[in-house]
Amino acid sequence: MTDLYVIGVDPGPSTGIFVARNGFRFAVFQGEPVPALDSLTALFRTLYEDKERVHVACERYVSSSQPGRTHQPVPQQVIGAMTVLATNLGYPVTMQSPADAKRIAPNELLRRLGFYVMRGEVERPDANDVNDAARHAVLLLMTRYATVLEKRLNAQP
Repeated sequence: MTDLYVIGVDPGPSTGIFVARNGFRFAVFQGEPVPALDSLTALFRTLYEDKERVHVACERYVSSSQPGRTHQPVPQQVIGAMTVLATNLGYPVTMQSPADAKRIAPNELLRRLGFYVMRGEVERPDANDVNDAARHAVLLLMTRYATVLEKRLNAQP
């Protein structure tokens, strides 16, 4: 049986990547887009060679023309590059609302799952982006792989 890797992505100038393997925390990254995409490329290729199941959950970014808001092309560029990388290997990508992810996976749940990331773990001033990526991984687990998440929640520490 192959493992299931759910990868959450929070795109932006500080890109967060959270990887869960069979419902358990596997890897985290937070940093600039190019190193983030390089890390994702290496991970995708390794998992592809090992014939693992992979599903990517990414924050849906919508440009806004509302007054006081600026156009931010970087999240769209990260989403585009990540989508090309994933789909070229046959990995599904699910775009998700940031509001849904935050509502379904507050910090308390991330801590309970062992998914909450501290800033020192990513060597950044904060770990907000990787924690938002973790929220997307949780949302995807809840909506598509509920039995994996249920087993994880019922597992003994």
